[in-house]
Amino acid sequence: MHITRDLLQAVARGQVSPRLLAEAGLEHLTELCPCCLEEYEAWKRDPKGRRESRPEFLLPLLGAAAPHFEKAERQATKDFLSLAVLPNEKRLETLRRANSRYRGPRLVRLLLAEGRHRLHDDPGAAYDFAAAAHAVADRTNPSFELSALSAAAMANARRAAGDLREADEIFGYVRMIAGRSPVTDSGTLAELDDLEASLRKDQRRFDRAENLLSRAQVLYRLAGLSNRVAKATVKLADVFFYGGKFSGGMANRSID
Repeated sequence: MHITRDLLQAVARGQVSPRLLAEAGLEHLTELCPCCLEEYEAWKRDPKGRRESRPEFLLPLLGAAAPHFEKAERQATKDFLSLAVLPNEKRLETLRRANSRYRGPRLVRLLLAEGRHRLHDDPGAAYDFAAAAHAVADRTNPSFELSALSAAAMANARRAAGDLREADEIFGYVRMIAGRSPVTDSGTLAELDDLEASLRKDQRRFDRAENLLSRAQVLYRLAGLSNRVAKATVKLADVFFYGGKFSGGMANRSID
């Protein structure tokens, strides 16, 4: 879960508990900083450390971490801009040669966003940015979710380019990551299903695409991503139409 303006407004109005805000911020903090992650995990293992469970305990921690977030954000943007202007081979070579630079989940997400932006007009460039995101994810203390997401983006770019065979092979790798590693975030799992459903639809495996999108809807709801639920529902309608099940398939479905 990300700290969004909607979440902040909901907390301010008293509609959402401050604990949710604190936990979301703490999740990002431990994702960005290996030291914070190590200390937080040690605190959770210590029964004495768990005595104080009120939100007030976590909120000061987030305030103290704010400069770290801002610094990480600035560095990720700087790294992204320096990578984005490079030809693909030079970009990958730069990542291979880097020691401590070009790491972190924010940089991965910036590269993935650039790939999504280019997907329809230039699937080849979309694949290149997804591959760079995957290279960064592999350097990030460990982030199986981001590794799976970036690999899925690579597969989706190959699908968009019409190479369904390679897309299918890459999705096999994605499912191996998700199956053997602790990929548990609902939003991540939903996006993996969503992207694979696009491939299954193009392969005319409509029943499989329907199952994936139905599960993605549930997972998106659990993650609180109502806009993604709506998009998955529209995509599901498309699957029903091409699969010849539109008239009855959408009767009991609604867009959140």
